[in-house]
Amino acid sequence: MNILYLHLGITGRWARTFYMARGLARAGHNVTLLTAMNKPHGLKLWHTSIIDNVRIVEFYEPLPKKFLSKGFGFISVIMKCVYALYHQYELVVCDGGTRSAGIVCRFYRYTHNTIYISEWWDFLGKDGYLDNKSLIYKILYGWWENYIEIRDKQVADGVVVLSNFMRQRAIEHNIDDKKIEIIQGGTMQELIDMSLISTNHSTLNLGYIGMNNRECSLLENFLYAITDEKFHGKVKFHTYGSYLDKNIIEKYGLKDVIVEHGWVNLSSVVDIIKLKDIDVFVQFLPDNNMAKAGFPNKLGEYISLGRAVILAPYGDLWQFIHDREGFFVIERDIESIKEKISEILAMDRKKLACMGKSSREYAKMLTWENKAKQMLLFYQRILSKDNVFRE
Repeated sequence: MNILYLHLGITGRWARTFYMARGLARAGHNVTLLTAMNKPHGLKLWHTSIIDNVRIVEFYEPLPKKFLSKGFGFISVIMKCVYALYHQYELVVCDGGTRSAGIVCRFYRYTHNTIYISEWWDFLGKDGYLDNKSLIYKILYGWWENYIEIRDKQVADGVVVLSNFMRQRAIEHNIDDKKIEIIQGGTMQELIDMSLISTNHSTLNLGYIGMNNRECSLLENFLYAITDEKFHGKVKFHTYGSYLDKNIIEKYGLKDVIVEHGWVNLSSVVDIIKLKDIDVFVQFLPDNNMAKAGFPNKLGEYISLGRAVILAPYGDLWQFIHDREGFFVIERDIESIKEKISEILAMDRKKLACMGKSSREYAKMLTWENKAKQMLLFYQRILSKDNVFRE
């Protein structure tokens, strides 16, 4: 089967999109992934490459990276539409359905009468991310995003959500429950199994992938907890992502606690080795609509690596960790976090190693290849009920 996968552009949503596309390719299908770049390859307006049997076509878009990574575009949208118009696909998938990627999918659906599956990862509109946007954003674009977020899912043949919360939201907007499928984040079995690498440090090494200045506001209580005097010299916080501004480090007292490694490429063995000293990974988000709507991709990476995870559950995460050995559950207040850190510090490191092995075994059940199979089964169900779902 020929499958067209639409991606927002550059860094936005890339991990889940590529791993799902790769899973579909590994199932024996021809997968083309259309994305955008803001730097042309010489005089060419597009660049084609093949990675893990996925054909990736990048179209030039002169917008700044900040806008392009969030799914905005004009020139690239036209070129994607023209490219798709002259190719035949049985299935079209979009990693969001709004902004430029959604336009291309809806265009192709109407011109070729093909099956369109729209993935719905985030709570974009009112009561979600839109509430935190500036007034000028709401005036110039917010009204459209609030509308198209829902409309795109209503006209799609199938809707993939990441949580029961979003499934219910879809139903509340008159989307047939039969055309909704929950497909949470997957795991990467090709990552080094760090549960086989023993750690015996004098400090407790906590790890966090995807760090930037904004993340610190989400991690605030956790950061205040681990920088408490009682943990001085006993806890190190290893971060992978952007380096923090000095004022952020000073605000949270992280100077003697944080160890910044920069971005890691999980496809690179050399980069992954930077993670080998981590004892426990950290997953921490506030319990709000935005968090409950999605599913943290980094959690799949954490358990794939074979380490225990400390996390504050919300929404479907309660079900995800239920009766699983590899997780430390914390509350979101500072004192509860400090109590849990003290508990971990007092543990036998062999116990931590066993929890890491349990995480790795759990990860084997949740691979991106299995998620891709779930997507294909969903496609088959849509196909069998095509006359019911189509408007």
